[in-house]
Amino acid sequence: MMGFKPWAYPPIGKTFFPTLDKRLKLLDATRKEAHTKAAQEVKEQIGAKFIPWKVGAKIWLDCCNLKINFPSQKLAPQ
Repeated sequence: MMGFKPWAYPPIGKTFFPTLDKRLKLLDATRKEAHTKAAQEVKEQIGAKFIPWKVGAKIWLDCCNLKINFPSQKLAPQ
């Protein structure tokens, strides 16, 4: 909305504490791994249900958002 993408996590910079650097790197790696696994699971769930259509196949069409050139749905051809 504002023209920029906000950061979910601030960028991790260099600190003066080696143990804090290790911890921040571990947290960043864990977050990236969790994001990758979640994206993979979503991809698998979507891919399992999708069956590509073939040209000429008969499909069901939900017409609730279908734009028609008639003054009302009642006057449109059935």
